[in-house]
Amino acid sequence: MIALTAGHLTRDRIPSGFAPGGGVWYVAHAWRATGRGLDVRAVTAADPTHVPAHWPGALAIQAAPVTTTFHNTYGPEGRTMRLEAQAPPVDASRLAPDWRRCDVLLLAPVAGELDPAAWLAAVDAGISAAGLQGWLKQRVGDRFVPRPRGLDPGRLRGLDVAFLSDEDYGGDEAWLASLRDAVPRVVLTHGAEGYTVFEGGRGARASVEPVGEVDPTGAGDTFAAGTVAALAMRSGLAEAARVGARLAARCVGVRGPVSAPSG
Repeated sequence: MIALTAGHLTRDRIPSGFAPGGGVWYVAHAWRATGRGLDVRAVTAADPTHVPAHWPGALAIQAAPVTTTFHNTYGPEGRTMRLEAQAPPVDASRLAPDWRRCDVLLLAPVAGELDPAAWLAAVDAGISAAGLQGWLKQRVGDRFVPRPRGLDPGRLRGLDVAFLSDEDYGGDEAWLASLRDAVPRVVLTHGAEGYTVFEGGRGARASVEPVGEVDPTGAGDTFAAGTVAALAMRSGLAEAARVGARLAARCVGVRGPVSAPSG
């Protein structure tokens, strides 16, 4: 089963230097960690010298002069993202012909670097999904802050499932309703308070087991990756989201992405 993700690999500033990050990094690791034998593929735009040597799966790099670089800090009001460098967009037209058909496509932008319509047109996927966070922020100086109405949900028609958090949409219920009209399945995460799955005009909230949080970075991408992998294995959305939640719990319990098969 071929699982394809796209978005910016990032360099995340940490006290000791830099660590790899970005949705594609966490998604690729999560898919490998499922232990389901997925053919994991990722597409990014970055400085090739910044790409980790041991990438989990196949990687297509659109060479860029810089790699998107963030300095993330966490406080009582959540995460503050400061952008230090930004790579160019990841171009769907440059995707290799033999990568244009897959079982799962998960778009994972961090800074608006993907054109959703272009990617949905370029890739023939059994399930098309996206984490919306990278389209729901705007740059203000060197910071990225939520701006849900900066994304027209109509641009997401063709997606099968969309993922976002409470922080991403900022409580704009009218915008969320428009998203649910455009995308048939939506998963809204509430951090440690669980998540809500919307499907067929109805929403169902679920809790998650409490975990000792070490680092929340990448949890949303990991959740989405686990969920769409389970959907591709013919799980229903509620059960698939439970799979994603278990994988995300493992992610927040360590620094960096999950790596070992979950068994």
